[in-house]
Amino acid sequence: MTGNGKTLAVYNKMTGSNKMFAYTSSGIYNVSSSGAVGATVLVRTNGKHQWVMFGDGTSNWLIAVNGVDKPAYYDGTTWTAVTQATTPALTGYPGNAVEDFIGVTVFKGRLFFLPINSLSFWYLAAGAAGGAVTEFDLSSEATKGGYLVAMATWTRDGGSGVDDYAVFFTSEGEALVYQGTNPNSATTWGKVGSYSIGSPLGRRSVVQYGAECIVITEGGTFPLSALLQ
Repeated sequence: MTGNGKTLAVYNKMTGSNKMFAYTSSGIYNVSSSGAVGATVLVRTNGKHQWVMFGDGTSNWLIAVNGVDKPAYYDGTTWTAVTQATTPALTGYPGNAVEDFIGVTVFKGRLFFLPINSLSFWYLAAGAAGGAVTEFDLSSEATKGGYLVAMATWTRDGGSGVDDYAVFFTSEGEALVYQGTNPNSATTWGKVGSYSIGSPLGRRSVVQYGAECIVITEGGTFPLSALLQ
């Protein structure tokens, strides 16, 4: 490959063998098999991506963002650098600068995107891999300022159910916890609380582990359930 691998992402197929891709500062490479690595499948300028798998009922997508390049979508066959004019498309973001998206998370069957240097998150319609994104501004809730570093889901009942929460972590060590299914409705989306947890150590400092959400902060590594007690 050209450049050092900064991210490994796996595309889980519905049938057949899964594929693994390495992201570098020059592009994305198929590293599923031993031996020589072929040409890049999509040009990149920064290898540090955040990624998810997401199904829209028609295709299963591997979606990766890095805050510099257009979001990279893969449907098992074709790679697409997504813009406001591709299929799928991401529309409604200011200036159509969707390369700003540096975080992506799935919560309640919906894609959430975090832009770089922002206290807003943007989300799509439930079950949609593309379309118009809608802003939800958290700046009035982030009393310490800063910007959103990461988003995670946290469950309190050991599975995916009514007790699932969306947690937004800021660079200044606040965890903003929300519950619901649709951020566009006050009846189906509400704030649970704000908590001071210590500043997360980067955008990859949060991981799901079973029903728990583990956070690496400047003060150490903690389960979210312990930090919020």
